[in-house]
Amino acid sequence: MHSAAKTLTHTGACASAQKTKRAEMVRIFPYAVAALAVAAAATISYPLRTYLYVTPLFFAAVVVSCWYAGTGAGVFAALVSTAAIHFLMHLPRHSFPSEIQDLLRLFEFAFIATVAIFLIAARKRAEQSLRQARDELEIKVAERTAVACASEKKLRNLIETIPAMAFVTRPDGANEFVSRQWIEFSGFSSVESAGAGWAASIHPDDLEQHAAKWRAACASGEPFESESRHRDVHGNYRWLLVRAVPLRNEQGEIRKWYGTAIDIEDRKRAEALLAGEKRLLEMIATGVPFKEIANALCQIIEQQRPGTLASVLLLNCDGVHLDVIAGPNLPGGWDRQMEQLPIGPCAGSCGTAAYRGSPVIVSDIATDPLWDLPEHRAAALNHGLRASWSNPVLSWKGEVLGTFCMYYRDSRSPTSEDLELIEVATHLVRVAIERDRAEQALRASEQLARSHVDVMMRSLDVLATEAAPEKFIGEMLRTIGQHLRAHRVLLWLRNQRDDSLRLHLIIENDQQVAHDLHHPFVRNPHAWRNSAFIQEMLFTKSPAVCDDIAHDSRLNPEIREYLTRKGAKRFMTVPMFVTGEIRGFIGIQHRQQCAYRADQIELAQALAHHVMMAAHGQDLIEQQREAAILKERTRMARDIHDTLAQGFTGVIVQMEAAEEALLEEDSEHAIGHVQRARELARESLREARRSVHALRPQALEKAPFADALEAIIKNTAAGTALRTEFRITGKPRELAPLVEENLLHIGQEALTNSLKHAHATKFQAQLSFNPDAVYLELQDNGDGFNVGNSNGGGFGLIGMKERAEQIGATVDVSSKPGAGTSIVAVSPY
Repeated sequence: MHSAAKTLTHTGACASAQKTKRAEMVRIFPYAVAALAVAAAATISYPLRTYLYVTPLFFAAVVVSCWYAGTGAGVFAALVSTAAIHFLMHLPRHSFPSEIQDLLRLFEFAFIATVAIFLIAARKRAEQSLRQARDELEIKVAERTAVACASEKKLRNLIETIPAMAFVTRPDGANEFVSRQWIEFSGFSSVESAGAGWAASIHPDDLEQHAAKWRAACASGEPFESESRHRDVHGNYRWLLVRAVPLRNEQGEIRKWYGTAIDIEDRKRAEALLAGEKRLLEMIATGVPFKEIANALCQIIEQQRPGTLASVLLLNCDGVHLDVIAGPNLPGGWDRQMEQLPIGPCAGSCGTAAYRGSPVIVSDIATDPLWDLPEHRAAALNHGLRASWSNPVLSWKGEVLGTFCMYYRDSRSPTSEDLELIEVATHLVRVAIERDRAEQALRASEQLARSHVDVMMRSLDVLATEAAPEKFIGEMLRTIGQHLRAHRVLLWLRNQRDDSLRLHLIIENDQQVAHDLHHPFVRNPHAWRNSAFIQEMLFTKSPAVCDDIAHDSRLNPEIREYLTRKGAKRFMTVPMFVTGEIRGFIGIQHRQQCAYRADQIELAQALAHHVMMAAHGQDLIEQQREAAILKERTRMARDIHDTLAQGFTGVIVQMEAAEEALLEEDSEHAIGHVQRARELARESLREARRSVHALRPQALEKAPFADALEAIIKNTAAGTALRTEFRITGKPRELAPLVEENLLHIGQEALTNSLKHAHATKFQAQLSFNPDAVYLELQDNGDGFNVGNSNGGGFGLIGMKERAEQIGATVDVSSKPGAGTSIVAVSPY
């Protein structure tokens, strides 16, 4: 490695020495040339020195040296030449002293050589400067040429890539260049577009205006701008914005026109759509009829998408059909075909969209399964319809109001722009529909409010003069007939027990008439359950309307024949519900043939509420009367059971004890039992009188509650095998009279059950006055019974629970066979 390093070092040193040697030779070479030229001049001049003047030869040597070897070599040659001439001049004399003429010659030579050297050096410098300037110029020209080529290439690439069609024309307007975008757009070649060939693409209606603007721009030299329709390669006209600016020379003359053409079809459509939306909103705001608004919308959409057949459909009041509201360019007869088809899961485009509540896109009617309806599909194809896109119109509540549909005569699928356009159109339809319905609702509300005021005033007048509910109902039915100009008004009431229908009242020509025994529902009170018309009313819980009795499929032949015989052409039924249950309905019949309006239906429903309230009030009065009778009967039965029955039980027990005493010849005890039986009988008689007068038990009249309860227990069980025990815990408090009475009867009932049914020998009663409630605990050691299998414990236990409910108390009964019975009654203070 060291030897290699040494070798490399030696090689580098040799190369450096050679380089230095070459540099020295380069520096010496001009002087060698000069010396050689002077030597040549001296060699030639020496033999001829006597025959000719030698100075020119040395002058030539100086010139050659200066010209080819440089200024330094020229100066060296001049000096050497001067010495040589001086030597040659004195050679014959072999002396150097000079004469005046020789000095003048030397001076002349030196001067001329100096001038020559100066001139040659100046020329060399000029040539070098010229050569350098030429090189620099060539470099700059090459650079500028390269820049120009690059700029031209960049400009061409820019022209070919910018989103616009570029062109160049001559000053007179003749076209001489078009970009690739124009060729692709128009289908014209560069040759076909040259001159005025481009004018063939302009729409005939726009050609004159466009040409006039171009001529004016060429004449004035002002920038050109024009919007016109141009035919594209597919034959469709699209809006282009054409702009051009002039290129002028230094004298201000136009040399060329540079311009661009930009496709503004989307912008023009957006502007047209915005203008259309503005016009539609103005129509909506000013109250233009909805049908006119819908037709205008269809025309705007068809202008936005040439080849489109737009239509607007509204959901029929029956909720199962669609009505064609607008479709200015739909094929004749197609609207009737759509109106006949009910909505459903497979009902074409519009019917399915209304059923689903979501968009339905059918790109090919001939093959799409949603059009698998032979007559409907065949009708569409016969009318030349091949594609159908339908979007449901939903209210702000999400309810289906109708549909907006776009038909095409060729199979196609929507683009994203088409879907956006459908959404815009659907939104406008929704706004128009809801505005129209809001106005209708406002008018109906005003009419309804006026009618309500009239009805309320009439109701007050009727109540002031006819307080009886039956007469009030009749007057309200007469009011319904007057406000709706009805021929007949019938009130039907439903019997909740057997689900039959009863004709309650008939108002005909403002007069109450006798019941019509020929009505199908009168002849068969249960037939109304099989009527499709009535079932529809029950299902919707709203009035059912029949605008044409003769052709309504919901009516069975019997009802249709009856109504026709009565002269009715149309009718409606208004249900009457109470807490969600049907209580009846009102039938309103008319002799005039026309459709019911929404405000009439709502008014009929509002008026029916008054009738319903009157009928329901009458039912409540009847129910209250029956409930009062039942309550009084229950009270009497409970009082008789708690007083007379229990008292008679005590009498029987005492008499049985007296009978046993007589059999045992124990007259003293027998007399005592008879006396107690007599007392119990008298008390029972007094209780019977009190029960009749709904008075409190006489035991409570004579003593406090605790003492009265203890006395009843002792007196009832006296002389029997039943041993009784009565305790009081806590500080006695004053109780409400009703609480005392019911607790007294509960204790009396428990004691009677122990004597009569349980065969008990021990009965314990404890009355506890706790801080929150009073507790009455009753217990015996009798036979007991199974509470779960008991039928309620007989009338006694039922009476206990009813009495506890009256005072807000609770009764807990626990018993097992052979383990006695325990009853706890708790009544809060």
